[in-house]
Amino acid sequence: MTLLSRYHDLIGAPHYAHVVTVNGDGSPQSTVVWVERDDDDVLFVTGARSRKAHNLARDPRIAVSIHDAANPYRAVELRGRAEIEPADGYEMLDRLANAYLGLEEYPYGRSGEAGIRVRVRVERAVAHGGVDQPPSQPIDARADLLGPPHFGHVATVSPDGRPCTSPLWITSDGDDVSFWTQARGRKIRNLEINPAIAISVHDEANPLRYVEVRGTAELQPVPHAKLLDELARRYWQVDEYPNKEPGMSGVEVRVHVDHRTGFDGR
Repeated sequence: MTLLSRYHDLIGAPHYAHVVTVNGDGSPQSTVVWVERDDDDVLFVTGARSRKAHNLARDPRIAVSIHDAANPYRAVELRGRAEIEPADGYEMLDRLANAYLGLEEYPYGRSGEAGIRVRVRVERAVAHGGVDQPPSQPIDARADLLGPPHFGHVATVSPDGRPCTSPLWITSDGDDVSFWTQARGRKIRNLEINPAIAISVHDEANPLRYVEVRGTAELQPVPHAKLLDELARRYWQVDEYPNKEPGMSGVEVRVHVDHRTGFDGR
């Protein structure tokens, strides 16, 4: 059994990947991409002048998170190193457009170079979730991406400079985005040292609609799980989070957003 055998079905359409690289200032950058698998390698295409390409040329460490389009509580994070390869013209883009959109050709212009191909040599795979959970709300194409029923892929940077990413419940309040997480988790350890954070979200109902926000995380340890209960009401339509342990505490993370980019799907 190879490293990715348990997750082979998640690498490729209809599942979207969230790719995290590290900017020159040490902050994470997270974007939504189409992917395909070559044995245990993960491949995607990006522009030669894109931020991802610049980041990877400087630091090839990369993280990729993918959740199951049919069951968002089954997800995997892949960590490894990226190798830059010449793109095979538009062949791979056409193949991905067919897999993700059902089109014969890549529909967004064919002038100039087709970009570069990135091969992720996966060194570690980390499973997230995978157990039976109550169903989430139906996807509403009008819903704000930064909240239910959409899942935010939260990107942080570890003390040694490695990017990390995992999907979480999120909610927005004005320009800020918040989530609840366990106090001893890796995200909190990372954010205590480097509060730079990015969150990317894609819309299962509209594959061309996505958003990325970047900013600074404010950590608020709490001796309760009130925000978790609120998120459970919105994601699961239950009165409170049903799997709490006695005296469960955590950290409420508020992201003060200073950058937002994306595509509205039209």
